[in-house]
Amino acid sequence: MYNFDMTKNIRLYLEGLAPLVVISMVCYMYKDDLELLNIAMLYLLPILFTATRYGRVPTFFVSLCAALLFDILFVPPVLHLTVHDMEYLFSFIIMITVGQLVSALATKAAKTKELEAGEKLYEAVLGSLSHELRTPLAVVIGATSSLLSKELKLSDAERIELCESAFLSAKSMQELIENLLASARFESGGVKPTFSICSIDEVVGSALLRVEKKYSKEAVFKIADDLPSLNTDALLLEQAFYNILDNAFKYGNNVKVEIESSMNDLIVKVCNDGNIPRDHELSFAGEKFCRLSNSIGIQGTGLGLFLTKRTVEALGGECEIYIKDGYFCISIELR
Repeated sequence: MYNFDMTKNIRLYLEGLAPLVVISMVCYMYKDDLELLNIAMLYLLPILFTATRYGRVPTFFVSLCAALLFDILFVPPVLHLTVHDMEYLFSFIIMITVGQLVSALATKAAKTKELEAGEKLYEAVLGSLSHELRTPLAVVIGATSSLLSKELKLSDAERIELCESAFLSAKSMQELIENLLASARFESGGVKPTFSICSIDEVVGSALLRVEKKYSKEAVFKIADDLPSLNTDALLLEQAFYNILDNAFKYGNNVKVEIESSMNDLIVKVCNDGNIPRDHELSFAGEKFCRLSNSIGIQGTGLGLFLTKRTVEALGGECEIYIKDGYFCISIELR
């Protein structure tokens, strides 16, 4: 960690010094045509560049270097650190002060932008919760109130139907809340995969079994022979496949799942026909809280595909989304 931080800090300082070196070379080439005041103004450019990007410490370093270069290269006596006019000392102070002020303002602006982004995310989460939880919660309340009512004379079949309705709605709320919590863990860096050797067909098969049971229909499931084992977090990966399979069954009439290998990589493709989005929407598919045109009128939060992509990336894989032959497909490549 120490080496990484040192490398990063050195890179920041070098990026800040690069425009300063360029300005010094240009000014030195045309020093006979430029007044010292103009040169001093030009030296503010790399200071401002650093101040708006890299923070107060790198800005102070670049400002100090700028003051020293300005003094040594241009302020009489040239090539000496001494100055013959005290007014130039104020120029050095101004360079450093301007850099610190701009850096402080840039930091404040960045924090303001971050707070605004956080507020928008909060509003999106709150809106999603209030909208998506309202329907299943109303179903649960309605079903349980009917079951508890002494005035309604319900048959056994009607009671079973109300119980099933309440159960499915409660499961829907549970999945929504779990996705929101998982999203928050990814954003905070709290997801830490635990790698172990597993079989990809068992991971996908387990997720597929859960979704087929939920929707009471089956997918076409093709598995290539001699698939290699996979070193991954089986629990995280199964949930990722559950999310995309759930979407496939929700929006598709027919679902196809295929597992194959290429070299040492494993490729899992999940495709569905039926209600699929438009081609131009694929560029932002999988963004947080993004719902495509095919989701209009269908309950959801726009988190399933987002969590799938983040999970696959955390496990060192890649996720590709495309439309082919009337099917909406998600291809996951795992190494």
